[in-house]
Amino acid sequence: MYFNCKSIVKAVGIIVVAVSFFVFVAWIAHRYAEFKQLKPLYEGISAFKEGNYQYALKKIKPFAKNENLQAMELLGMMYAFGLGVHKDEIQARMWIQRTYCKNKNYGETEYYIALDYMDDNSSPNLAGRDTALALKWLQYSAQSGYKKAQEILSDLHKASKLGLNIPIDVHKYWRIVVSENRGE
Repeated sequence: MYFNCKSIVKAVGIIVVAVSFFVFVAWIAHRYAEFKQLKPLYEGISAFKEGNYQYALKKIKPFAKNENLQAMELLGMMYAFGLGVHKDEIQARMWIQRTYCKNKNYGETEYYIALDYMDDNSSPNLAGRDTALALKWLQYSAQSGYKKAQEILSDLHKASKLGLNIPIDVHKYWRIVVSENRGE
């Protein structure tokens, strides 16, 4: 049997185009199925942003129970601020710490909760500024290993600029930890 090079190249080209087309269609189908599956979560996030916390809770909690990082973190924040649920520090920390199994930003969420409690105009913090809670969440963040929180707790000047009154024993402890981390 006789084959010429042009017909082989043409056949290979057609096969490459066909395979590429099928891979593209499969990718689109997969992304659509993923979107459809996550649609209730996106609805919950939108409801949260709009302040409809009860609806957000209804949509987000099943995803949190199935270990969706975004849902677990958001549910933790809802418990931390009492949004759509009773304010519950233990539940907040539980949901946030569960994200650590999959997410390596230990203490980051606690840090941002602390910042929200330090900010008068913060959303979603409906309670307004609460430096005692800000300090508590900052300590949780530092205990989880978040460097920015440790830096603030170790530096009285930074802390006072944020309106925080750090107990001296807490300050001394974190000053030692931070200097050891720096190798001083």
